[in-house]
Amino acid sequence: MSVTFGALLRRLEKPRISVMKVVPVNRTVLARLAPIWLVLLFLPAGRLAGESLDDLLRRRGEAFVAATNAPGDSALVAFARDHLGTDVAREGRTGRIVEVMRRDWPQLGPIDAHRLQVVGEGAALFVFCRRANTGAWQNYQFRVLAQDGHRLQLVFVAVAVEPMPRPTTPIADPASRDWLATYLRHVEQQHPFGGVIAVRHRNQEVFGVAQGMADDARKTPISRSSRLNMASGSKMFTAVAILQLAQAGKLSVDDPLLSHLPDFPDRDFAARTTLHQLLTHTAGAGNYWDDAYEAAWDTITTLPQMLPHVLRHLGETPAGEFSYANSGYVLLGLVIEAASGETYYDYVQRHIFAPAGMVATGFPLRGEETPDVARPYDPRLAAGAVQPGAYIPAVLGARGTSAGGAVTTADDMFRFADALQGAVLLDRAHLALMTADHVPYSATDSWYGYGVIIEKKRGVLSYGHGGMAPGTQFEFKVYPDVDAVMVMLSNFDTIAGPEMATAIDDVVRNAGNRRN
Repeated sequence: MSVTFGALLRRLEKPRISVMKVVPVNRTVLARLAPIWLVLLFLPAGRLAGESLDDLLRRRGEAFVAATNAPGDSALVAFARDHLGTDVAREGRTGRIVEVMRRDWPQLGPIDAHRLQVVGEGAALFVFCRRANTGAWQNYQFRVLAQDGHRLQLVFVAVAVEPMPRPTTPIADPASRDWLATYLRHVEQQHPFGGVIAVRHRNQEVFGVAQGMADDARKTPISRSSRLNMASGSKMFTAVAILQLAQAGKLSVDDPLLSHLPDFPDRDFAARTTLHQLLTHTAGAGNYWDDAYEAAWDTITTLPQMLPHVLRHLGETPAGEFSYANSGYVLLGLVIEAASGETYYDYVQRHIFAPAGMVATGFPLRGEETPDVARPYDPRLAAGAVQPGAYIPAVLGARGTSAGGAVTTADDMFRFADALQGAVLLDRAHLALMTADHVPYSATDSWYGYGVIIEKKRGVLSYGHGGMAPGTQFEFKVYPDVDAVMVMLSNFDTIAGPEMATAIDDVVRNAGNRRN
């Protein structure tokens, strides 16, 4: 799964939202607002007497909006000098910052509305902006440089949705369900959702959506029984398989790769790399996804065919450091084949999907006639917004692998959660090993286990995995303390799916403040 800095930080905590008045802005109005810009831009760069960190960051956010809307470039130069990291001016990068900010001005126009979010107790500042010419929202994501006077570093600009204050009620409360339905309609004003969302609490479904097109050419709509791609989400199955084999005494997570793949071409890598490192993305295995892989991916239907693509990227990152590596999970799939004597696909079918009752989950060949599998689609954009009703087919490889690409349904993922929690697939000790916080992930209170991401935010524990691929978005989380499960599967590559998954996660975590 490919994850941006912003996508991770948005999960750090329930954000505080500063709602500014929304007013139309044009050049005449901008000129009249010049005195306000001068006030905002020339306030002291450091913290004022008695000013909280939250207020300082919000002042920096207001200065950014004012500088962006000011005529000419001098205001942006001043913003970079006073509010961005001191290395920007020292290293002569101010001009580049100004160029980036002005590049889309003719198309997008000035900012006519904005929202500020201070995230992660001051770890980041998000400036949500609506552009006057298009009405589209963007999210300027700044990292806060605590060791540099809490100045800012612009790290990402993302397509966004106008924030809405989250409810404080528990997920099972009708007010929460109503809010989620309202928020979905709000998101879909510019970013339509296609796929399935399902949320279960105490074995009762409390929110569900199934909409969009499973096959646009045949005009087949998405239904609850549609099978959608999981992308990297199916790494969970690979981790379960490894732990089942460990539970059966056929391997240990501390084994070197070489002990199971004695003919591995890079013997040095295989001798020094353990299965634990591959499971936790700390082996430096790299990522096979490159132009050569894409040129061949419509012919790859077995794991051994992946090996040449994996070998090209071994050692791209230092061993011992967390670096998300799809190649490592391909190698784990080969270990499963060697230790079990079965193909990876046969193993997960017999030992995971069948015992869990996951009748719709598997790795079909994409060239085969599979009418229940939803086709992946990209949207067509017009002035930054998604054009309704336009589905552009996305291209994927011939078959998923042990690194990702299974298809499933929301109901099968509920069955998977039940089989994990009910000791059907793993005993308690090995489930605890899978969901242990082995290595820090990317944000406060976030770790990578074995094939799952563990989070403990606002007092609520969760484990699961997400996934992204062309025309594919997936999110799955189990909240054992709350007895809740969330599944989001999308075959339409807009931001609506991730936005809804993040919103649902926020609402489920209300249980940390008020047990439901």
